[in-house]
Amino acid sequence: MNAELLVFTQECCPKCVEAKKKLEQAGLPYKEINIDTVEGRAEFALHISKVNTTPAFYADWQEYSRVEDVIKALTKS
Repeated sequence: MNAELLVFTQECCPKCVEAKKKLEQAGLPYKEINIDTVEGRAEFALHISKVNTTPAFYADWQEYSRVEDVIKALTKS
């Protein structure tokens, strides 16, 4: 993977926990950004415009709302 994968999460988000587990199983490193913080909300606003739920993903100038789509995009040859 060339681009840094950003994963936007929230504290009480079961789907976020599941998504992080799937990324780890796929061997994809990521940077988690908690949008419950002021800094996290600012980062979310900077990178994400189409997705309004968590988890949300950003890599290679692309936004993703599904972890499966991220894994597919970043692990293809």
